[in-house]
Amino acid sequence: PAWCTNRGVDHNVDLVVELPTTCIVTEFIAENGGRYYSAPLREALVFLSLEDPPDLQKARKYNDEEGSKWVTDLIDQRSSNAALKNLETSAKSEKVKGVQCSAVEQQQHPIAAFQFSPIYEQCIETQISFLCEPRVTRYIHFKLLNSVHPEGMYSTNIDIKNLTIRGVELSCLPEMLQCSQTQESTNQRTDPSYERLHKLRQTRYYYY
Repeated sequence: PAWCTNRGVDHNVDLVVELPTTCIVTEFIAENGGRYYSAPLREALVFLSLEDPPDLQKARKYNDEEGSKWVTDLIDQRSSNAALKNLETSAKSEKVKGVQCSAVEQQQHPIAAFQFSPIYEQCIETQISFLCEPRVTRYIHFKLLNSVHPEGMYSTNIDIKNLTIRGVELSCLPEMLQCSQTQESTNQRTDPSYERLHKLRQTRYYYY
């Protein structure tokens, strides 16, 4: 649904979404409205967190210019990955792996970004999609960095028509993990038949 910040809140706005259950997400979409939006979104970052809500205090290091640098880097990286994935040589395949983050880094750094045109007329009524490799998450943190204003006007807020998350629910994931751990524990147990045989070997027999 359409949403806007209060007057005076026009940069570094943190929106945290708690999904109803654990999910695999694959795509994020941001959409700006029409001319009745005086301050459409310009740039934003997306973070994921699986077990705990995001640490908004730590995320402040992505405010302002640093956040804009990450937006540019993520978009450039996505373009590079798309180009490299079209190449079939193993050497170039290794380069694709080189720009990916580890599992720990994925929860500390943004994994998606939006960058709309700085020109108001080209920014409104526009939708941007950011595809990513499937990620398991429970919390999604959108950091809205700044907005665009009509020429000659300045609105001290951020307007967004819609933020969309696409993926698949994993409602049974906790039960699946518990079953997996139980099965692993069972597999590590000694074969019952061996236990019985071992007891027989330890038994002392006396003949008279």
